[in-house]
Amino acid sequence: MKELIKEGIEKDRHRGLINQIKLEGGIRLLLTSLERILESLVLLLVNLERY
Repeated sequence: MKELIKEGIEKDRHRGLINQIKLEGGIRLLLTSLERILESLVLLLVNLERY
């Protein structure tokens, strides 16, 4: 019985780590997208300033 409980806890930890990695990856993608949007806006402003 103790072994089953230990295995269950290990599986839960593993799932938690996988979910954390997925979340961190998603946040990284979001930040990269936001950075690209900001760079585009800066370029747009620079071009508008010239005219």
